[in-house]
Amino acid sequence: MMAVLGRARPRWDVLVEAAVALGAKGEPRFYGRNYGWALGFRRRGRAVLALYAGVGRLAALVILNEAQVGEALRLRLEPSVRAAIEDTPPIKEGRWVFVSVANAKVARDVGRLVAIRAR
Repeated sequence: MMAVLGRARPRWDVLVEAAVALGAKGEPRFYGRNYGWALGFRRRGRAVLALYAGVGRLAALVILNEAQVGEALRLRLEPSVRAAIEDTPPIKEGRWVFVSVANAKVARDVGRLVAIRAR
């Protein structure tokens, strides 16, 4: 995964550090041809973050329940992060929020979502 990240590596490092600082443990997982490899983080048995590496790009998945969605939307977020939350339809488990981590500000905001999820 590290080999393909390229310039996205610093954003990856920010999110890994954020998850680890909250006590989450990472484990590589393979999600098939469509999604490939990811580094999934769990804390107290609960998924808090998954990072998907692409060639020079990075995507993150954070699953938020509806209370956490409300808390997240009260934050001042980058427009792409806010749109990812608002545009994700709720399902039984909450909202599976996929975010393209295009820059350092988005990485910061995804880290904030992880903090909300980890509580």
